[in-house]
Amino acid sequence: MPFNLENFKNQPPIVVIKDEDICGLSLFKKRLEQLFFSDVIIRNSSCETQIAKLIIEVSCNFNLWQGMSHLKSGIWAQFSRTSDRPVNTSEFYNLVTQLQDQNDFPIEVEEVSIIFENCNVIINQIYDCSIPEQLDSILTELANHYSGLTKELQEVPYEIFIPVFEEQTNTDVFSETLLPNVLNDTNRNIDYFNYWGLYFNSDNDATIYDFNEKGITSGELNMLID
Repeated sequence: MPFNLENFKNQPPIVVIKDEDICGLSLFKKRLEQLFFSDVIIRNSSCETQIAKLIIEVSCNFNLWQGMSHLKSGIWAQFSRTSDRPVNTSEFYNLVTQLQDQNDFPIEVEEVSIIFENCNVIINQIYDCSIPEQLDSILTELANHYSGLTKELQEVPYEIFIPVFEEQTNTDVFSETLLPNVLNDTNRNIDYFNYWGLYFNSDNDATIYDFNEKGITSGELNMLID
């Protein structure tokens, strides 16, 4: 089954946002650093002055396994251990909401990259407010599926792209392709938990993690180039 991955490594962000560009940004960044035990860089991918599209880079000084262990023990990210927690109780959701309340222009979280010592986890927006609403559940599922994502603990992927979408096809033609980092009105929260793209040092090409099968599945992951 073919998959599309529209170059998850986005074009270089336009600019690192200055504290004075967004009211409350300095405190928002500080709270994120406390939340993730990390250094945080926030960039803006929007050329428009009427909207901010945040690309948040979180750099941690521990590996993926340690991060998931900290998450499960409740000392990292301050998220719940189950995926049924109301989104309005998520600390990340609340921080984004507070930042929006202090500004009179739309603020979107377009991408969050969590950089562990041995793995980069790249999460893309798939509908309005999808990352603030779903980051809790995404990290919880990352921990729950750690064994499958790491080839039964044999190899840690150096990059995880969340999510990827299967191309919808019929017998003759491809229907409209759903791109992982492009907003689409039909995307839903469950679309984060179908397929993830993985890169391993031992594989030349990207591989696909299937949530239903709880393992890596065969398939072609296509890179779209403008």
